[in-house]
Amino acid sequence: MAVILLSTTDLHGQREWEFAQLLTSIARNVHQGADVRLHVLLQNCPPATLVKLRGQAPAYCHLSAIEGRCSLSTARNRLIGTALAQFMPSPDDVVGFP
Repeated sequence: MAVILLSTTDLHGQREWEFAQLLTSIARNVHQGADVRLHVLLQNCPPATLVKLRGQAPAYCHLSAIEGRCSLSTARNRLIGTALAQFMPSPDDVVGFP
């Protein structure tokens, strides 16, 4: 069973810290053996920042970005499309939206 997480964050201002907190929280579960696949849409994220964050992100974290902002439903739909392009969830998988 995999835990598939789809999330978005706006990196404007000091919010990069909030993204780091999300990764820290999930890492605790991964270290305990959980099969986690995290897909994150970074909003207000210039290309150079995306490259930097991809270099720092753990292997289970799949990052995409836009330079502006979008609605939560648009972000969710983009993340679902990205995740489904990479793999098809099994009936046992759990999907969450932290």
